[in-house]
Amino acid sequence: MRKNIYVQVSAVFGLLGAVLILFYFLGFYWLNKNPLLYMSTFDLVIPVICMARAMFYFRDKKMAGTMHFWEGLIIGFLTNFIATFLSALVIYFLIVFIDTGLLSR
Repeated sequence: MRKNIYVQVSAVFGLLGAVLILFYFLGFYWLNKNPLLYMSTFDLVIPVICMARAMFYFRDKKMAGTMHFWEGLIIGFLTNFIATFLSALVIYFLIVFIDTGLLSR
């Protein structure tokens, strides 16, 4: 049961991070700017914010205010992996199937 808690918390905040990254990507896309050129610093900050929020949520709501170092590492890694994997997958499908000229702009 305990392993499911790690995955559940990481999945929720990872999905939130992926959605925020995609909104950031699509914001540049809808402004007719190449999002692959302009997505730099803030795009890297979004998963870090989601990792921190996931750790705080896990520590405060699931573990009654205590958390081990390895639990933070697991939650941080899973949250970052889920957020970056899902956003990269959607961006890949956008580039390959929807707007194939995005890389040449």
